[in-house]
Amino acid sequence: IPSPPDAFPRLTHLDLSFNGLDYHCFLPLSSLRRLTTLNLASNNIDLIPEDVFVEGDRNFPGLMSLNLSAQSPPLTLERCALAPLGTLPALEHLDLGGNRLTGVVQPGEVLVGLFRSLRSLDLSSNAIELEIALSPCAALAESGLEEISVWGNEVAEAMLMEVS
Repeated sequence: IPSPPDAFPRLTHLDLSFNGLDYHCFLPLSSLRRLTTLNLASNNIDLIPEDVFVEGDRNFPGLMSLNLSAQSPPLTLERCALAPLGTLPALEHLDLGGNRLTGVVQPGEVLVGLFRSLRSLDLSSNAIELEIALSPCAALAESGLEEISVWGNEVAEAMLMEVS
């Protein structure tokens, strides 16, 4: 996506779903300083580069909604750390549905203190198990998370069994 940093200076919403993009798309997109909504669903993003989001106040400073659902090959926690996304200062809605995430965090990865603005988290249609998912999600809920979607996971099945 070659473009000068000042191209599209007023662009706030960008839908690049179904374009065959890989993780290299993040760097050129980070120059879109007014971007609030970025839809990258159904692409070929199989990892989230840690260095793109390190300077959250400079890269994607106003990004409020990020859709990374249904990647092919899917995002997996072996190749994808979620902590870099947690540095995005304005991120309120994060969609990671339809990938192969097996938990919410990798061993040693701490989400407390990150995702300060997150209100909605979609983890549907992954492979998340109950004991892996609830602890970090509970920590996020204390910081303002209002909605978690976990349908299509083992955690959803376990929660339904507890209710019935």
